[in-house]
Amino acid sequence: MRYISSQDLMWDSALDFNIDGKELVNDVSTKQYWMIWGGQGATTEYSCTAGGFMVVNGPATYNRPLYARNGSTITLAGDKPQVMLADAPSSKYGNLTIGVIIGDKSKWLHDFDKIVSWYNPGMQRYELTDPIFSGTIKLDVLPLSEDPGFIIRISSDRPVKLLWVYGGLSKGYDIIGQGGYDGGIIAKECSDEILVDRRKNIFCLSKRSLPKIVYGGSTCNGTFHVCAAQFSNSPLTLIGFESKKNIGITKEGRLRHPDTYVSYPILAQEVEVGLTPCYIVVILSAKMDDTRIMELLSKAEAAYFSAVRKCKRVQEQIVVKTPDEELDLAIKATCVSMDATWYPPSFMHGTLRWGYESGGWFLGWRGWYGPIAFGWHDRVAKAIRFHSHYQLEEPSQGPDSKGKVWPYVPFSGAIDHRPNGIYDMTQVYLDHIYYYYNWTGDKSLLKELFPVIKNALDWERREFDPDGDGLYENFANTWISDGHWYSGGGCTQASAYNYRANLLAAEAARLTGCDDTPFLLESEKIKNAMNQNLWIREMGHFAEYKEFLGFKRLHTAAEAPTIYHPIDFQVTDDFQSYQSLRYLENRLWKFDDLILVNDWYPVIVTNGTLALAETLNTAIAYYRLGEKNKAYRLLKASLRSFYHARVPGEISCYVNEKGDQGTYVGFTDAISMFGRTVVEGLFGILPKMQEDMITIQPAFPEEWNSAKISTPYIEFEYHRDIVLEKLTVKTTKLVSRKFRIATRNGIEKVMLDGVDLPYRIVPGIGKAFLEAETQACKYSVLEVKHSIDENEDPGLVYEPVASARTEYCVEAKSCRLVESYDPQGVFASCSLTDQALSGQISSLLGRHTLFVKVESGKISWWEPVDLEIREGIEVLRAELIVAREGKVSYQFELRNNTSKPLKLEVVSEFVGECKSETISLMPKSSHIFRVRIENTLALTPGTNMMRVHLSGDLVLSLDIPVRFWRLFEALTDQKQHFIERCEPIPLQYNDSLSEVFKHEFTKPRSPFTSLEIDIHGLNAWTGSWYSDEYVNTNHIIEQLTSSNVFISDIGVPFSQVRTGKNGVFISLWDTYPSLVKIPVNRIGSKMYLLIAGTTHNSQTYITNGIVNINYSDGTRQIVELFNPKSYDSMFQHFSDNYPQWIGGKRDGYYGVGTASGIHADILDISLERKMVNSVEISCLSNEIVIGVLGLTICK
Repeated sequence: MRYISSQDLMWDSALDFNIDGKELVNDVSTKQYWMIWGGQGATTEYSCTAGGFMVVNGPATYNRPLYARNGSTITLAGDKPQVMLADAPSSKYGNLTIGVIIGDKSKWLHDFDKIVSWYNPGMQRYELTDPIFSGTIKLDVLPLSEDPGFIIRISSDRPVKLLWVYGGLSKGYDIIGQGGYDGGIIAKECSDEILVDRRKNIFCLSKRSLPKIVYGGSTCNGTFHVCAAQFSNSPLTLIGFESKKNIGITKEGRLRHPDTYVSYPILAQEVEVGLTPCYIVVILSAKMDDTRIMELLSKAEAAYFSAVRKCKRVQEQIVVKTPDEELDLAIKATCVSMDATWYPPSFMHGTLRWGYESGGWFLGWRGWYGPIAFGWHDRVAKAIRFHSHYQLEEPSQGPDSKGKVWPYVPFSGAIDHRPNGIYDMTQVYLDHIYYYYNWTGDKSLLKELFPVIKNALDWERREFDPDGDGLYENFANTWISDGHWYSGGGCTQASAYNYRANLLAAEAARLTGCDDTPFLLESEKIKNAMNQNLWIREMGHFAEYKEFLGFKRLHTAAEAPTIYHPIDFQVTDDFQSYQSLRYLENRLWKFDDLILVNDWYPVIVTNGTLALAETLNTAIAYYRLGEKNKAYRLLKASLRSFYHARVPGEISCYVNEKGDQGTYVGFTDAISMFGRTVVEGLFGILPKMQEDMITIQPAFPEEWNSAKISTPYIEFEYHRDIVLEKLTVKTTKLVSRKFRIATRNGIEKVMLDGVDLPYRIVPGIGKAFLEAETQACKYSVLEVKHSIDENEDPGLVYEPVASARTEYCVEAKSCRLVESYDPQGVFASCSLTDQALSGQISSLLGRHTLFVKVESGKISWWEPVDLEIREGIEVLRAELIVAREGKVSYQFELRNNTSKPLKLEVVSEFVGECKSETISLMPKSSHIFRVRIENTLALTPGTNMMRVHLSGDLVLSLDIPVRFWRLFEALTDQKQHFIERCEPIPLQYNDSLSEVFKHEFTKPRSPFTSLEIDIHGLNAWTGSWYSDEYVNTNHIIEQLTSSNVFISDIGVPFSQVRTGKNGVFISLWDTYPSLVKIPVNRIGSKMYLLIAGTTHNSQTYITNGIVNINYSDGTRQIVELFNPKSYDSMFQHFSDNYPQWIGGKRDGYYGVGTASGIHADILDISLERKMVNSVEISCLSNEIVIGVLGLTICK
């Protein structure tokens, strides 16, 4: 994790603007950064080579889990040739290390000069060379196919003596960490008992704190040594310190070695290896019985090839062959990882982390889509049935009541109540059933599940739509939902889930002979309610939620699932889908091609993260719309996690800004969504097996000429040249096909198996789709011959930036315009001809989209017009430039957004000084003004207003704020003069800041089943991020003058007290008033407020409060306290205000963990030069407290 620095935010032109070569004052305060869980340590770059993830001399040990038996036993290999056997979550059953002995020299293999390591999904391979030995040693490490353990095959192109060493049993070892562990031989982890049977050439290790026993041996005859692990600098050193005492032979012919005889005993065997492979086998056993190890050693070669075959079988569950070899290999790896999430009778939350350590099965999140698309239908059916038995039957109401499918089942099978039970994973469970049904057409199972589905939807309606308005409340119902709460509000995500779930219920009802009408009506009700109450027409996307409490406002800051779920669940039409994704592109598409889950403040838990499942689910939405290029960019970005990694060949939950593998490697949510995106999105396989139909909508990058996928149920091969596309489809069942092929040119011929096939052209967004359907068959070849258009690619010509309230034109290029659709109101008025759409742009500023239907030849489609509406003339990036030696200048950029050149007389007024300049501004161009300030005494910390007058071709006056807080770092001799101009206004305090979170805030709260802030109004339901221990004004008290004045960092004085009540607090909680009126009766140029309050991510990008300045002439000046721009939380700084440290640790209000200090915002307001009678401050947002600690007037 990192925080944004001042250098990240500084405008480059200011840095380049040198004032007599003097150093500039940096005025940018650190702001809270996103929670980028990049993992621990640097990643390694792996290449796609020889069918594996290859690295030469990689740094890590034990960093690659090898899964095998859908159980808890894990083999860990890595970049270096050492192997660990473990039993998740915390039992280590030993490490294996190998070395060479060449005469009087020796060396461990993990210290060789050149180690080439491959992770060939499911197995690890090595080629090792070193000056100590003139040959090449090869190792293969695989988990056994039927036993908890591993097998190693060792060979060499020249005879060589090897020493292999085993030992180091340990309880409480974190085997589920990420990115490897210390290599070498760990001396202090040892066995309580070592048994060596020299006649059988095997060993047995055990430890009293571990329940299982380790058996091992090799197929090569050699001498066993019991050595002291602490002397392991080299193989020869190790065996030089072996036990020399005669221990004796038991009746069974075994050597027994107690741990009291040699400190940290470890086992070693010398063997000769050449071209004939030597096999080492290590297994776990529940009891003292060497039968199985002897059987495996006697058939070691067969056991090895059995392990190879199983590995191949798993990694080829589905096979893709594309021009992108990295993608092909990642799918192999995904097969292996996805298989590892299966722990009968259900799927784990992760392969290791969030796997066995969880102690049970989580019902969510999106872990079953991938197995369904990959053809593991029997597993999914078992999981569906298993979890259906954990649907609650009582009580009759409440969050944990009849109908809820319990989200977490421990391995013991007993219901585990909160915290794991808090989640509503019922929604994703129902959607998994929907997806499974589409892929299998399993009507028998759906029929069986109808009571489960019905009861689940009864629970959803009863608890999350109790007012029956068709909008459902989010209640910990998605992966991203930690740290989210909505206090009774109607939400997009839960509503979209329930829309599709009711369609599923209707189908189940029909199968059982029940009436499907109630479910169809409910789904229609939900869709209508979403469109009527949550769709923001002028912005073109669904709102996050609508408040139930307070002022019932719409919260427009939609996070990623609020965009992609309605598209994925087919709530939106194509126009809505395109607009929604446009919103996401403009706001959440970050760092090249990754999706920021949301941009909310404060940043806690999953907020402000980069999570690959979110990026991939967004890719699904793009594929649904036919936006294949953008979709593939997101899919390609997710590949980086496999190759820039600590664990090669594994996708992670989180990534850093580059897409490098991050925290929670092998997270089921990400594994599943990667697999689904490739099958359903890239290859476009969308079955509806309940109707015996499969839709094929290939969405390959333009540069691909071929691709192939093989799954247990379908094989699809694609080829194309300049004009011909050929799709060959084989299925195991008789099914009809519906082909959807994107096109912008004419179609000459469509043939199925050599015979003309009827087709239709359907307009889409940005393209048209050829649609053709076939009869049921098992094999078909579709050929589509496209027309060659000698003309330009048809489309539209328009400027991407439009000026508000001016004429604007969209022109046709090699096509005809036939219709327009302006859902957001881009035009105030317009007219359409077959060659142009023209009219006057509205005053709706920002990024918007309208659509024009174009026709080229015999096909037509809707072409989007993406544009940004700006004012005709803008002043951009006005800033003050302060040199530390005291010279001050200001600069601003004047931009012409119109389509005409402008000759302008520009006069800028700032702090009583004027500067004029005549300029010519070409269309879409800018001019930068730089002006030296002489009257620096007129400057005040914070905002100083600049007025720009324009005359000539355009007459206009603009008031522009110019902000600079640390003015007196340079103008030190003016600080006292400024303080003397300021008059702190005494306040009638109503509470002490340190007492605020000791109150119990009980009203108003949601009367429904809702997640909410804790009783003290401090923390979300997900944990204690903030503590009232640091909520105080100790730093202010330390700095108070004898007259009880606090001089802030930037020189603004505020009146404060040492003890007792010290703030005026307002809130919608009934503990405080919602509005306070503060008498002022002063004339001044500026007002400063010292505000310490709270806000939550449920109140982000919305006005949290209002400052009303009442003048004596009856006029008002209104200033919004807007999260995140002009208002933030005392526990995190993210606003544009100045962060004044007031209590706890300095800078303790940065970071995403528990805050250790607090700050107050210094908010400044430029006043009109007339009497201010009073200031009214009111609270608009639920569950927050706004505290005014000081108010000062600058005369």
